[in-house]
Amino acid sequence: MLSVEDVVLVKEKFFTSPAMTSFAIRFQQFMDRSQLESVFGKPFCGRDIDGLRWFFLAPRSCQKVLKLTIRYLGYITFCRIIAENVPERAVIRDVTARILENLDFFSILTLRKVCWSLREFLDETKIKPNCEVMLKLNDKGAYMEFRTPRIQKFVRFEKYDNGCLLIWSVRKMRLFKDESFIEKFLKDYRIFSSYMGSLNSFIFATYNDTKIDNLLPEYASFHAKEVTFDQCSLLQIFQFLSFFDSKKLDKIKVLDYPQHQDGKLSKLCELEQWNNCKYVEFAGEDFIPHIQDFVGFKEVKIQCLEISTQKILMLKEQFLKSSTLTRFEIQCTDDYFDINQIREIFGPEDEWFFGNDKEVVHFVITELDFIVFNRLRLDEVPEGAVINEIK
Repeated sequence: MLSVEDVVLVKEKFFTSPAMTSFAIRFQQFMDRSQLESVFGKPFCGRDIDGLRWFFLAPRSCQKVLKLTIRYLGYITFCRIIAENVPERAVIRDVTARILENLDFFSILTLRKVCWSLREFLDETKIKPNCEVMLKLNDKGAYMEFRTPRIQKFVRFEKYDNGCLLIWSVRKMRLFKDESFIEKFLKDYRIFSSYMGSLNSFIFATYNDTKIDNLLPEYASFHAKEVTFDQCSLLQIFQFLSFFDSKKLDKIKVLDYPQHQDGKLSKLCELEQWNNCKYVEFAGEDFIPHIQDFVGFKEVKIQCLEISTQKILMLKEQFLKSSTLTRFEIQCTDDYFDINQIREIFGPEDEWFFGNDKEVVHFVITELDFIVFNRLRLDEVPEGAVINEIK
């Protein structure tokens, strides 16, 4: 079966070839139109056309145009035409990053090897694909998975004697001699990330007690808007988070924080990446949070074992003083907090308001027993609600 990626490869080869004037392919199964449109854009469909057509402006030319036709009868044709012969209502598309936005790690590396001019074009083009990367590391190898709305692929860099065994599908592998798996991983990742700019999401997981600082060299660098740590210890989070670009990072998520971990995150609070982030989610069934570790964020979501009334009082005071906090949400395992004691202090209701003439802090215990603090404008406060004045 012919894939959209194959069509892209032929198209780019056609562009860079000085000899090709036409290229035809016969196929048995028509490709998915929505996938074609996501890569090439909307096609031109005239009344006298038995298929789909696209027109592409050749690199460094305003006169030469490549016409791509995919016929319903099972033919794909590429041919060169002059701009004057393009139908009036047809859109001539430049060779833009739109194509690259739908390619994965392997496709980018493959396209770079087609020819020098294509490699030069790719290296000069910046894209922002909707891509998520998951990375797992230990002292025996690196596993990386790429996820887009339509594609999910993986690559493994495994330690093998004095070299690296690269595996990217069930039957595809290649041995790189005299090159460590971590060097090969970082080399390929740097090429990939140079096109990606900043990833939307990066998921990191480790095996057992892997020490990140012993694996990654000082020059290693990762860029993402959001990073997720899955079942990582405090030391592993600290070690890997330090490799992220603090100017790009906007959100940190910690999932399934291991049992019997110290609840104090003072080590993380030393990092610029932690202090510059706006959003954080921290979840661990046996985790007991220290409020002070989270007051520098804009929005906080915590899932923990328990929260004491004293810490809730502290959070209220910190929320009132903070110039950054807008929402703080806590969910306790098995509802482990003393709601009766909270009502003795604040009153018999399930929500309370604290404020002045400018803004109001809203404290509520939801029907699902979530503890939530958030800021409201005065006009957002329910009619008849009692606002406890801040002195």
